[in-house]
Amino acid sequence: MNKKLLTMTISICLLISGCSSGLQNLDNEWGIDNREIQNKLGVKIYNNISKEKAMSAMLVAFQRLDLIVENTDFETGFISAMANAPKPLTHDEFEQVKKIEDGRARKHALLFSWNLRDFKSKLSVVFLRTQNDIQISLRANLHFVGDRYSLIPVTEFPPEATRIAFVKIWNEFEKVAFIQEKTISP
Repeated sequence: MNKKLLTMTISICLLISGCSSGLQNLDNEWGIDNREIQNKLGVKIYNNISKEKAMSAMLVAFQRLDLIVENTDFETGFISAMANAPKPLTHDEFEQVKKIEDGRARKHALLFSWNLRDFKSKLSVVFLRTQNDIQISLRANLHFVGDRYSLIPVTEFPPEATRIAFVKIWNEFEKVAFIQEKTISP
């Protein structure tokens, strides 16, 4: 009996250890992909808009996407926002992410779960004034708010979620900026 219990305990420890290193490997792989997506889709340059108008437009865009703005600094040009994951994605958009990313996730961690109940989406935006332009840099990651003793969490969005979120945020930002320009202009 003790031999069976010992064997089962060792098996469970190996399984948990394998899952945690698998999740870390998955998080690293997603991080590499996300940096590439952030370099391609996370930075945009706009001309003929002030930093203040751009920041105001992003604040409205975040509000429309159900993101809660936690911090803004108009002087330095910084906004951070948070929401329950998978926002700013809708349920249908997240189902699309799961279809694309599930195979890769399970390759790293066989018992991988898509339960995001203990995660927050955290987004930050930096606005940098150049000569006549404004450069806007968008970044995103997951923030775990659950019990760290029962789970080693990932910190990276699945890359497909990052891609969808960035496109969605830029589209909303550009709609708001266009409307502001039309209603604010003399």
